Amino acid sequence: MRTRSGSIASTAAMLRSGIARAWPAASTRSAGSTAADSGDNSNLLALVNTLGAASLAGGTTSLGGAANNMVARIGVVTQQAQASAAAQQSVNQDASTARSNLSGVNLDAEAAKMLQFQHAYAAMAQMIQTSGQMFNSLIAALGNR
Repeated sequence: MRTRSGSIASTAAMLRSGIARAWPAASTRSAGSTAADSGDNSNLLALVNTLGAASLAGGTTSLGGAANNMVARIGVVTQQAQASAAAQQSVNQDASTARSNLSGVNLDAEAAKMLQFQHAYAAMAQMIQTSGQMFNSLIAALGNR
């Protein structure tokens, strides 16, 4: 069984070998032209014929078709990788949530408790201040006698 990247690599190798078989003189041709074929479009016609000729995969696929197949495979592999990444991100988020739940620290609950203790502290401070005033008033009343 081939891997996805192996499948793409085999398609690329098939394209290279197909070009060499369908247009064997490609390696010996130059970009320039000679006086004999100056102005004709034989190189372009040979290239167009190569792209359309079914010379790959046992004569069942053209060079253009093989290139299209490779692009489609790359698209499928990319889409699968993106879906896998999204699934892994979801699993990671679920694991983080589970870890937070197990640690027993709920920030909202802790903030509510802190406010409750702050109000209790303020109430006790007010009570101490009031009792101090009452004590001072009592001492003053007993001292004036």
